Amino acid sequence: DSGKWSSKNEWDLIICSQTLEHVDEPKLIILNMKKALKSGGCLFITVPYPGSGLDKGVKLHHWTFYPQDFKKLLGKSTKCTKEGKQHLVVHYKKT
Repeated sequence: DSGKWSSKNEWDLIICSQTLEHVDEPKLIILNMKKALKSGGCLFITVPYPGSGLDKGVKLHHWTFYPQDFKKLLGKSTKCTKEGKQHLVVHYKKT
């Protein structure tokens, strides 16, 4: 094991929680996570819901995400739900 992370269809489950809003290239990360899944593998993502107020007046988040952003990148079968008034939960299953 070289200690390097591989993105070649190896993972059954990838969880990315409250991270994408802070990174420089979230779209690239989302596409790489999709690529890293095995057939039948699942991707579970949570991000702040737009207008949630989680920044509390301080600009902590670089990006805002809407369900259509994930459906465009991952596919129309991607499920997005709003949890309370604060989080968007995304579930994608690779076919």
